[in-house]
Amino acid sequence: MRKRIAVLMGVVSAICCASAYSDVVQTEVNPSNGHTYHMLSASNWPDAEAEAIRLRGHLATINNADEDLWVWETFNNGTGWDIERLLWIGLNDMAEEGVYVWSSGEPVTYTNWAPNQPSDTGLDGRQTDWVQQGYIGYDPEYAWNNLFDTPEWTGMPLQGVVEVSVSPPLTWDNKNGDGDSNWGTAANWVPNQLPDEFNETTIANGDTVLLDSAAQQAWSVSLENGTLHIAAGGELSVTDGIIVAADCTLTGGGVVTTSAPIVVEWGGTIAPGDGVGTLSVSSIALQSGSALSVELGGPGLGDRLDLAGELNLAARGDTLSLTWIPGGDSSSKFGGDYAVVSYESSSGTFETVGGGSEPYSIGEAYIAGIDYETDNQVTLSLHTLLDADADLDGDVDFGDYMILEAWFGGPGDWSKGDFDFDGDIDFGDYMILEAAFGDSVPAGAVAVPEPGTLVMLLGVLAGLGVCAWRRRRR
Repeated sequence: MRKRIAVLMGVVSAICCASAYSDVVQTEVNPSNGHTYHMLSASNWPDAEAEAIRLRGHLATINNADEDLWVWETFNNGTGWDIERLLWIGLNDMAEEGVYVWSSGEPVTYTNWAPNQPSDTGLDGRQTDWVQQGYIGYDPEYAWNNLFDTPEWTGMPLQGVVEVSVSPPLTWDNKNGDGDSNWGTAANWVPNQLPDEFNETTIANGDTVLLDSAAQQAWSVSLENGTLHIAAGGELSVTDGIIVAADCTLTGGGVVTTSAPIVVEWGGTIAPGDGVGTLSVSSIALQSGSALSVELGGPGLGDRLDLAGELNLAARGDTLSLTWIPGGDSSSKFGGDYAVVSYESSSGTFETVGGGSEPYSIGEAYIAGIDYETDNQVTLSLHTLLDADADLDGDVDFGDYMILEAWFGGPGDWSKGDFDFDGDIDFGDYMILEAAFGDSVPAGAVAVPEPGTLVMLLGVLAGLGVCAWRRRRR
């Protein structure tokens, strides 16, 4: 499995980096196994395998002598010294020298090496990690030879033969009723099998699907109704891409690798982190009406979306939704910079920043600014709560006194006094003010200060406000 993953990841890298693909020049169906085979135009082995994966297959896996002969006779003409081409097949020892594996991951049960093959290196010392069918002047002429990375040899083109088997689409169902909602349970999929790199997968029944193990694969993922939770330690490799539809969420602290961007449609959400954490993905496109949702705690503590590629915010109408971490230390929730996204490249900006759901929402008043360019990060800056800066304008002045007067003295916006974010205004909030102003709390103080304490506090605040007002007048 480890070698298979190493080969697959190398091929995914080739797909991402290749500038052009080989062309399909001939297609045939093998009547013995029902598989479709495509012959490609001349290329080196890695490019041929990359094209094979794009076609939802691999370079051919040859399991017996009959298949070996069928491939040769179907895609070649001539015998002896008069053959037209050499054919790349899927056998290789890229992962470990001398240990040959099929790029499909199937076990090696048959080989047809020519005399003195395989060899460690070519005649010019180059590594010969890839296997081709066809050995000039040998009988049978379709014997195998390991060769270096080249699109031609001895004046003949090297052309890949791709084998594609049927990979049915899989739908999440979880009908076993045992509470197991794990991606890695075959019984949760219809038909009953685990997704591989060629299966299209759909989650549409409203479940939260947990993926918590490494090396999980799919051709594509369509979140039509539900949540996909990539837990810390979970790894999902998707050949094509992921669609997050309305009212669906991609979340977690694991790693998602895709060749195409993750597309978050209108009403869809991507929410990095398990509690506080980082979700690593290849690239993402937030469409109009979609949201990136992050939780923030103390200065610098919060969720992060880590992109290996592009952050695409070009579609207008997307939202950076912000909430405090439930149960966090409220006294440290103000102030600081939060790198909520890192990226290789980016385009556009969020249409809306802030919001989130009550009671932990972070409104616009808390946001000092947002930087999209420095250090390839989206960095959010929040105001610092100075002493009793109730209106979050960066200083303590008469405006703060007016808010606090409304708090203690009668009708007003009481929520502005909830400094410990516990949903009500009580003695805990007064303790924060005490720390801010240096006043003392009388023994036996109650949830809302007694009248005498209140008069003393308001006097202190009034003096502070007038002094600050006079300083500003100067």
